[in-house]
Amino acid sequence: MQLDCAAAFSLGEDFGLAGVLRVRPLEPKAIPADELARGAVAPEQPVPFKVSEGSVLADLVGTTMVTPYVVSPSFVRCLSDNGFTGWSSFPVRISGRLEEEMAGYRGLSVTGRSGPIDDALSERVMADPPIPGGRAMPHLKGMCPEADSWDGSDLFLPEGTVALCVTSRVREALLAAGIVGARFERLYEVL
Repeated sequence: MQLDCAAAFSLGEDFGLAGVLRVRPLEPKAIPADELARGAVAPEQPVPFKVSEGSVLADLVGTTMVTPYVVSPSFVRCLSDNGFTGWSSFPVRISGRLEEEMAGYRGLSVTGRSGPIDDALSERVMADPPIPGGRAMPHLKGMCPEADSWDGSDLFLPEGTVALCVTSRVREALLAAGIVGARFERLYEVL
């Protein structure tokens, strides 16, 4: 199935939210994070996390690892009520500050797939230096999978990455539901 990269988005944490809460796994080697994120394992027992930093509770909560995300009941309900495909969730147990408020949060697994990112579909640009006084560096702008490699899922991971991608329908539904803590960027604009 052909993916329109202008109508698909990367989904990640909104780092612009001051003081947003993040969690860390208590047993990081018990189940590899990438296997959880990809839905390769489905833990029966809650995966233990502890509040690591911040105090502002969001619907999409990042971990101190790249993946997986921990999401609120509202986030799960939005995906479920709209019949979106390409995802599942697993039980988590959050300890520390806001433990009671985070009851019902779940880990997010993404089971939808696409082929690898096709660098030929990316634009070559000079990106601003990451630090003041640094040099501009060449980068690829865009994160579009190989043509016809997308399985049609509403949430998906391109092969070889843990970059969470969603269709515009998912983005619109999450925005309409007032989901807090999520940041969207069009796939063809990702640096």
